[in-house]
Amino acid sequence: MEIFKFKNEKYITINGKDYYLLRLYTRDNDKWGLDKEAVFIQAFGKIPLQKSDLPEGEWEIIKTRQGKEAVYTAYKKPYFLNGNGEKKVARPQVFVGMDTEGSYYLALKYLNEKLGKKATKKDLKKLTKILMEDNHNYYEFRVLQDYGNAGINAVKVDLNNEYYLNKLFDTLSEKEET
Repeated sequence: MEIFKFKNEKYITINGKDYYLLRLYTRDNDKWGLDKEAVFIQAFGKIPLQKSDLPEGEWEIIKTRQGKEAVYTAYKKPYFLNGNGEKKVARPQVFVGMDTEGSYYLALKYLNEKLGKKATKKDLKKLTKILMEDNHNYYEFRVLQDYGNAGINAVKVDLNNEYYLNKLFDTLSEKEET
């Protein structure tokens, strides 16, 4: 996979096929390069994107339409919850929203349920704002930069460290009260 620019827009070549790059997130938040592992790609183009086009790994592809163009959303399954109520997951999970605020909100909503907190939707929205304004990456809670054209960040959360996640949630709640 290689990202390139044409007329100030980002495109990606995957297995010799070119696509307009909407979003791309890597496992780590370092600069994109050949050594970085993509975990989420959203692109569109005229040529169908197949699992066999993607690097090794457990990829899923969802095809949707935007006007006449096919939009391909490819994600590595181990980095995304499957909705089966997993109690323990092998690696940090990525939350992707319609915008950056939505990514934060989805992560906090999941943590609220997982940790048995009693935050309301209104509370979660306030906590989201605090996290976004804080501009601090907590170890268990990291912002992933979008390497595509959308400019919408995702959030990666280490769900296995419940002690620190509880502490983070409580710290955010204390900031909300002040």
